[in-house]
Amino acid sequence: MDFVGLTAGTARDVYQWDIGRCVATCDAFIAICDFPSLGLGYELATAVEKLRKPTLALAQNDAKISRLILGIESPHYRFTRYAMTTEIPKIIEEFLAGNSSAL
Repeated sequence: MDFVGLTAGTARDVYQWDIGRCVATCDAFIAICDFPSLGLGYELATAVEKLRKPTLALAQNDAKISRLILGIESPHYRFTRYAMTTEIPKIIEEFLAGNSSAL
């Protein structure tokens, strides 16, 4: 991943790169929701509501997650908790296998 705008680039450059390129062109959107983030929330909304991308949101078992994220109801969205980060690859693999027709 390239994090545009951390040291250079305008706010518009960051938006165009992140939403216009990364989210718009991904096959599936995977979000780690362990920490609050307005940017991630915007990316999730764009992926789920606007682009209808297969979207998986993940959070550690003890992470505090907004009910807004927990309340998303969409056939191409899933929220899953995990105990250890070593579980993440398997969760993603199962999610992608279940959404292979949408990819």
